[in-house]
Amino acid sequence: MKERAFVFLEVFNLLGQRVAVLLNDQLTAGSYNVPFEGLSLSTGVYMYSLNINGFKIVKKMALIK
Repeated sequence: MKERAFVFLEVFNLLGQRVAVLLNDQLTAGSYNVPFEGLSLSTGVYMYSLNINGFKIVKKMALIK
């Protein structure tokens, strides 16, 4: 991130149910890694939503155990 921003990162299953909130915080400028182990989730396809100061992207990811 180039500047301080409010960041909200969450994970959904394919039914649209939120299964995890990974980040909900004000962060300073910089680069970040957010760990996601998904120990309580089954192998499969999930969606994650990243919202930074109102700019939102949604992407697909595969969880493989």
